Amino acid sequence: MKKISTVILTTLLLGEVAQADIITADKAFADGAYLAARQAYLVEAENGNNHAMFQIAEMYWNGLGMQANTERALNWYNRAAEAGHMEAAYQTASMFMNGDVVMTNYREAARLYELALEGGVLKAGLPLGRIYTTNATGNVDMPKAVTALEKAALDPEGGDHARDAAYFLSQILIAENPGIAIDEAAALRWRMIAAEQGHTVASGDVGLRYYNGDGVEKNPDKALKFITVAAESGDAAAQFNLGLFHYQGVGTEVDYAKALTWFIVAANTDPATDNGTIDQFKTALPAGQVAAAEAEAQKIIDAQ
Repeated sequence: MKKISTVILTTLLLGEVAQADIITADKAFADGAYLAARQAYLVEAENGNNHAMFQIAEMYWNGLGMQANTERALNWYNRAAEAGHMEAAYQTASMFMNGDVVMTNYREAARLYELALEGGVLKAGLPLGRIYTTNATGNVDMPKAVTALEKAALDPEGGDHARDAAYFLSQILIAENPGIAIDEAAALRWRMIAAEQGHTVASGDVGLRYYNGDGVEKNPDKALKFITVAAESGDAAAQFNLGLFHYQGVGTEVDYAKALTWFIVAANTDPATDNGTIDQFKTALPAGQVAAAEAEAQKIIDAQ
C-alpha cells in the first residue's frame, strides 16, 4: 500500500511540475521573453501538450523571437489540431481555405472546420457554412450549411462571425435552395438579429421595415435607430434615407440642416443618390445653416 501511495504522490507531483512549466512559459510569452518561452513550450510540446504546440505555431507564424516561418507554423498548427487544440484546427482550416502556405483544399478545410466547430469554436460555422453552400467540396449541402451557420450566429460571445452568419441565414431562407424551404418569417428574425449586431445591410433593411411596417409594426424610433447604424457604417442608401428621416421628423424632430448633412454624405459615398435635393436645400436654407451642414458632413466623411 505504501508503494502504491508513493507512485500516486509522484504522479501528482509530476503533474504539478508540468502545470508550473506551462504557467512559466505563458508568463515568459506574455512578457515578451520569446526565447525562454519557446524553449519551455518545446519541452511541453514533446510531452503532448497541445497548448504548447499552438503557442509555438503562433510564434513561427508571427515571427515572435525568431524569423517568421509559415511552413513550420503550419506543421505546429497541424500537430496541435491533431492533439485536440480546436483553435489550431480553425487556423489550419483557414489556411487550407484561403491557400495560405498550402494549396487551397476545401475538403480538408471543411474537415478541420467541422472539428473546430464540434470542439466549441463557433466562429468556424461561418466559413463552413459558406463551403457547404457551394460545390467546393463536390457537393452542395444546404441543410448542413444552415446548421453550421446557426451555431455561428448564436455564439453567445457575438462577434463579426455571428453577425455575418445571421445575415447569411436570412439570405438563404428567402431563396430557393435544395433541401431548404423558403421561410420569410425566419429570414426576418435572422435579419433582425444581424441588425442588432450592427450588420450594415441588415440594419438598413430593418430600419425601412420599421418605417413602412413591413413584416413588423411601424416604429419610427426603431426605424431611426437602425437606419442610423447603417448610415454611420457607410451605406449610401441609408445615409440618404437618414437625411429623409431628419427632413420628415421620423423618430426625431424635423431638422433641415441635419437632413442636408446626410444628403451631402450620401452623395459623397455614391453620387447617384443626389437627385438635385442638395441644391434645393442649399437654396432654401439660410447660409449659416448650409455652412454648418457642410462642415458636419465633412467631419462624417473624413471619419469614414
